[in-house]
Amino acid sequence: MLKLPVRPADSEERKDQGFTLIELLVVVLIIGVLAAIAIPVFLSQREKAADASVQSDLKNLGTVQGTYLVDNNAYANKMALLIADGYDFKKTGNNVIKLVSANADGFCATGTREGGTAGTDTFYYDSGEGGLTGVDCTAEYTAVAAADQG
Repeated sequence: MLKLPVRPADSEERKDQGFTLIELLVVVLIIGVLAAIAIPVFLSQREKAADASVQSDLKNLGTVQGTYLVDNNAYANKMALLIADGYDFKKTGNNVIKLVSANADGFCATGTREGGTAGTDTFYYDSGEGGLTGVDCTAEYTAVAAADQG
């Protein structure tokens, strides 16, 4: 009977040679799938953070306007009035905060940011509604102010 020599060293040599091509492809595929899931989630979080900075700026403007109201018995109708009277309001980064209209009843401000997604890059602050709102309030106080002047 013919006996084939057993080579235990052969199996040990094979273990030392590394991973097969299939194993490497599977690992690359798994990493690709995880990246495809994680990257959009990360980008979404950056958008939310930028939106939150605009909303924070609008809330800060509301606080400054409240202080101005207590001191002057009226809301400031221009940002220049707040700055000239020494009220400290600073916006964050590239945010654009505008005091659109104001009268004795309240004020409306808008906040936008550069690079925002369509429909979510403009926010409104309506003092009559109690703060941030998703509704455009720009005409509300302008119309009342025009009626007060007329």
